[in-house]
Amino acid sequence: MARVKLGSKIFEAGAGENLGQLLSRSVPGFRLPCGGYGYCGKCLVRVRGTASPPSLMEEKLGVTARGLRLACQVIVMGDVEVELVQQPEAVAALIDAPEVDVPVESPVATIIATEFPKPRNSEPLTRTLLSGHSLSPEAVEVFSRLRPGDRTSYYVNHLGLVYRARRGEPSASLGLAVDVGTSKIAGYLVDLVSGRRLAYEYVENPQTRYGADVVTRLTRIIEEDLLDGMRSDTLRAIERLAATLAARIGATVHDIAGMVVVGNAAMIHVLLGLRVDTLATAPYAPILGSPVEGPAPRLGLRALRYTWVHVPPPISGFVGSDALAATLASELLGIPKPYLLMDLGTNTELVLVAGNRCHVASTPAGPAIEGHVSSGMTGALGGVVRVELDEEGRATRLEVLGGSEPRGFTGAGVLSLMAELVRKRLVDRGGRLRIGEKNSEGIRVLRVADGLVFTQLDVREFQKAKAAIHAAWQVLLEEAGFKPDDLEAVVLAGSLGTAVDPRDAAELGLVPRARRLLQLGNLAGAGAEAMLKSGAARRMAAKLAGKAVHVDLASNKKFRSEWIRKTMLY
Repeated sequence: MARVKLGSKIFEAGAGENLGQLLSRSVPGFRLPCGGYGYCGKCLVRVRGTASPPSLMEEKLGVTARGLRLACQVIVMGDVEVELVQQPEAVAALIDAPEVDVPVESPVATIIATEFPKPRNSEPLTRTLLSGHSLSPEAVEVFSRLRPGDRTSYYVNHLGLVYRARRGEPSASLGLAVDVGTSKIAGYLVDLVSGRRLAYEYVENPQTRYGADVVTRLTRIIEEDLLDGMRSDTLRAIERLAATLAARIGATVHDIAGMVVVGNAAMIHVLLGLRVDTLATAPYAPILGSPVEGPAPRLGLRALRYTWVHVPPPISGFVGSDALAATLASELLGIPKPYLLMDLGTNTELVLVAGNRCHVASTPAGPAIEGHVSSGMTGALGGVVRVELDEEGRATRLEVLGGSEPRGFTGAGVLSLMAELVRKRLVDRGGRLRIGEKNSEGIRVLRVADGLVFTQLDVREFQKAKAAIHAAWQVLLEEAGFKPDDLEAVVLAGSLGTAVDPRDAAELGLVPRARRLLQLGNLAGAGAEAMLKSGAARRMAAKLAGKAVHVDLASNKKFRSEWIRKTMLY
């Protein structure tokens, strides 16, 4: 065994163990945002001792030239001393989700620990033990090898099938709710006996290396035959996330009996390895219309070999099962109707709930509002979320995640910056910057702070995103026969919806003004948890999906004309 020294703490590592995996398991708040592939360059450390030489990825990112290493690329070969360059910080608030009060009732799956009985008469040994449940061939194989008195655990899904069994007792009976977002994969670990949430965490979706937005990824899948690789990356990221969460409470992935996975339509197609051509071209029809479930290994999650997985279907088009889960959570929380649920992002999903009616729509907003601009970044340490400017366009105040040095603008930071530019009329109505200097290519560049720039091209990208979202909610309301004044509430979901200043969002037209503007975190994760724990919640979700009316914005002439008008900033 090798010794890894971090400050006053010493951890033991097996020879050949990955340092990043060790730190993410042992140090609260230490994250591998890209899932350990190395391309995000975020897990910076200093390493002294016996470790593997720098990888090509570290050389490419210029990490070693600064005397640093990426923890996820370091293999511990002997005793090492480690210094964290970026201190762990609680940025998981970006995936925080309200805990919906749903009693545990017919969970997706659970684990029962018992002793294999001794024969007392001619009755079959498992008749009383299994209470009439049916058995899978895999479970039969395990039971056939058991001897009286053996302690065993058997895994029962909500259909009453004993789908797996093994010797020994579990640490707990756990469930995992997973929200596969375009940029992040969030996981919520749940006790399937008490229903209590035990831990939550996220990793960056490794698909981001194929493109920042859904449209780019779908195009590359079709043109470059990347589906298998993209799917494998996603599955492995989920496995690592599951292992991290289980280890955090002293359990293993074998203690995870049930899992619910939600995501937008494109993410679910990739996860299940479904062709995407029908989703990528008009009329943008997803293949699935019913839940998919089965043993995790059958779905490609090999490390979760004792887990039963339930995957709800998308509602329609690009309104995915994440929107369905978020709507379910909103209903369970008792949000007053009518309300408009908005999950802002590169693919913005909208759900209008009024009485027994439910109208849904989606619009591709582009990557600008997810922080993909000149000095942009995702919501991580060093990400700027609030900006205040002087009359020259220089920052007088920056609010930064983790309180560290600013490294870039998050999506919320982009919105805050644009709101400030509009309020101070540093940009005209059509989006032309009135300040800044032109670079060698003739593009106006505003230097907001040292190392932080915002260009005329960034403004144009934001205008397109803003116009798409503004026109989308306006047309959706009109098609459903509502005006903004009719809304009791606007519910902002997801990491961007949680982080954005509601005043900025309203002033820029990203959201309608309503009696209440609620920022409720990752409602998709909360809804997935509810479906994980409750058969009633799953049935409720199915009813919501069944009564939804899809408003197709892509073919809507009103949307196209409104999109052009909404590019105006004021």
